[in-house]
Amino acid sequence: MSEFRLRYKPIRLRAGNGRRQALIETPDGDRFVTTVAKVIESCKRMQRIEWAVGELQNLLTQLVERLVGWLRKHSDRVLRAFLTIRDANLLFLVVQKEVHKDEELCDNLVELDLEIAQDAELGFIPLSVLVLPPAGDDALAGFLNPVWTYEFDVSN
Repeated sequence: MSEFRLRYKPIRLRAGNGRRQALIETPDGDRFVTTVAKVIESCKRMQRIEWAVGELQNLLTQLVERLVGWLRKHSDRVLRAFLTIRDANLLFLVVQKEVHKDEELCDNLVELDLEIAQDAELGFIPLSVLVLPPAGDDALAGFLNPVWTYEFDVSN
């Protein structure tokens, strides 16, 4: 039988003591006074948040893998590609190699957008797609979130 050892004896907060006050002191000197019941509820909420963040990370990984697969198929027509946040949605921005509109590339990107929207797992992710002609960084900056933008490596 394995033995479970704790380095420090835990502080026990019991639901039966829900109305008792708890004083929490943080390393930076902040102090919080709340009830034991609120501490317990906060712990439960944090567990749910941690689970949701893990699920979102998995979904984002799946989405990026799908986008990378599409980029590999169309690498001969794509100059640059980004995943960014715009208007409260994720934006998959593709910069085509050709100056004139590449209708086939646009159609293929719309198909990808529809596939993702109809996907049982990825469908609820608010994703927009956009194809632009070749443009410099200054022109692209108007489409890219300055805080959160991922540029795909399309050199393959």
